[in-house]
Amino acid sequence: MSNTRNLYWIALAFLVVAYLIVWLVTESVTGHVFVAVRENELRLDVLGVRPYRFKLVSFVVSSLIATGGGIVYILVIGTAVPSVVASTTVTLSILIMVVLGGAGTRWGAVIGAIVYVYLQQYLDKVGAEPSFTRLPAVLRVPLSEPQFLLGAIFVLFVFFAPGASPASSFAAGSTGHPRPHFCQYSRSPECSLCR
Repeated sequence: MSNTRNLYWIALAFLVVAYLIVWLVTESVTGHVFVAVRENELRLDVLGVRPYRFKLVSFVVSSLIATGGGIVYILVIGTAVPSVVASTTVTLSILIMVVLGGAGTRWGAVIGAIVYVYLQQYLDKVGAEPSFTRLPAVLRVPLSEPQFLLGAIFVLFVFFAPGASPASSFAAGSTGHPRPHFCQYSRSPECSLCR
């Protein structure tokens, strides 16, 4: 029990540290250049800012955060077996968390992870109920698998609400944008947010 509690505190501490790093980087001048690189890399090049260095910094920072997350994940699951750690289930779970929470927002992955874990545990409980045994096998087998149901929810979410997510509506400002971005003042036609 105490080991589980310690792992919880380690994971929570990592979440706080990772969030602070992301917040500090995105609110700095470098973070604004990251947004500018995303929106219009050619414009930066014309202005004399070399995007290569900023891309390199973004990859280094994100890889350090991902490495820390991987270390915490291995501590939580208790093994480093490639078939468990690098399975497609883990990769798809992370993708579903980001899409459910909203890509491009700081809280998106956190909210998506909370929603995903809640749905997974709830669907596990629902799939184990005795009422499922009375269903025909064609329905019982897929509905008893929470990963199948989460995948179906993911596909429906992407298909019917491609831009909507709990985190993007939570983090949206008065302009409707998840956060201010580089081309907000110039109304660039290349920007998907300004069109």
